[in-house]
Amino acid sequence: MDIVRSFSIQQSIGEAIRKLYTPPVTVGPIHQVPIDQVTNRAPDAHHSIEVGIKALVKDSGGIYDRSHNLWPNFQKLEDCDAFAAEFLESAFNDVVRFYGFNPNAKGFTHLKSIAAYLSTAGSERVFNAMRYWELERPLDAEIISKVFLLIHGELLTALCQLFISRANLCTVGDRVEARVAEALPDELGAELAYSPGSVKEYEVYSYLKWLKGFPNWCAALTEAKRRKFDIGNATANSFLAKAYQSLAQDNDPAVQYYLRTLDILPPQQRDYLPEVEWIEPTELQRGAVKSPAGTTLGNIEKRTDGLWGIFPLLTGLPRRLPIAATQTDARAWLANFLTHPVTVAVGGNRREQRLLGGANGLRRKPLPRLSGDDIPTKPYTWELEFWDENHGLELGNEVAIKFRPNPSESFISVLEGTVLAVDRWKASIDGSICLRVITGSGPEKTAVAN
Repeated sequence: MDIVRSFSIQQSIGEAIRKLYTPPVTVGPIHQVPIDQVTNRAPDAHHSIEVGIKALVKDSGGIYDRSHNLWPNFQKLEDCDAFAAEFLESAFNDVVRFYGFNPNAKGFTHLKSIAAYLSTAGSERVFNAMRYWELERPLDAEIISKVFLLIHGELLTALCQLFISRANLCTVGDRVEARVAEALPDELGAELAYSPGSVKEYEVYSYLKWLKGFPNWCAALTEAKRRKFDIGNATANSFLAKAYQSLAQDNDPAVQYYLRTLDILPPQQRDYLPEVEWIEPTELQRGAVKSPAGTTLGNIEKRTDGLWGIFPLLTGLPRRLPIAATQTDARAWLANFLTHPVTVAVGGNRREQRLLGGANGLRRKPLPRLSGDDIPTKPYTWELEFWDENHGLELGNEVAIKFRPNPSESFISVLEGTVLAVDRWKASIDGSICLRVITGSGPEKTAVAN
């Protein structure tokens, strides 16, 4: 192939990759990728894959199939350029593995091989359905759902490499490993320079020894993130934290996906697990997580990579939505995040309970609309929802409920009042909240009254 034509194809494929990943593609729940996002991006990607394969066939002396079907042309490539075909197949297999797609799951069986994927998602019928979807919908929605933008993107990346150089080819897992290796200092890095006999010399050798204990760079960074970038010495901690921050700025969707996998929740408590009300159709594996009283805590959804996305609905939303390895962990996290421990004291009896809401989660009943010089009187009415129906409160009880909004604070909040109503897990209390300072092992001192 002449240099000008090769460069032109490289540029065309590169532009298709940029369009495909702008804005970034993310792995989410199966149903959550809007079909118009696919139809706006995938046709150009399909066409560039088609042109790339046909150019390789032609350059090898073959005759390509004059259609938009990718699989027949890939078969032509296998016949005349086995090396290129094998690399594209390796790229396909690695992207399926890297993103955790399950080829045995319903709706994913076309990911079992590149032949199945190109025959299903790379057919002329799918290509035309995507181009004219606005005219034909919703009849073509099912076949368009077989297209995975991340897989199209990795096939384009592999093709682009074949036109640049056939030396040092890499697939998505290799590429992410290389990016992590670039971010982490090694023996050749200037950051590791030290004066003989200095503290830094010891810390650098300690860091290098620690690195050698892992099979690859990604495994090392994964462990560092799990340990919150604290592996025992300040120099190493700084290296690892800077590497993570540098990778967080990388636009490669594979790098961003890898970093998100580092935030998978650890195994959660199993003492109080909420139920799930599954939302139809059931194959989406999407459900509303409920408290024992029936309050919706949030939704959980199984992602295309087998992980579980968590979407809290009550107060106190986290800055970044968490992901869990299992459905049980997703449910347990919602229960833990959206409830807090309290001590319920009635007379001389005390019970440890959990109360629904954020860390400051007592819910005050709305005040009535005021007019003129009316001034609201205290105490207020507080609406509480307990996790356990056996909270011990009865109508008319004088009660004190203690909770600590933040474990690091030196005070606790106390709701004191009279029980106005009880309905299984729920109770209404007429009372006020005060803050009490904790003074070591001594008595609590009231600091602020509400």
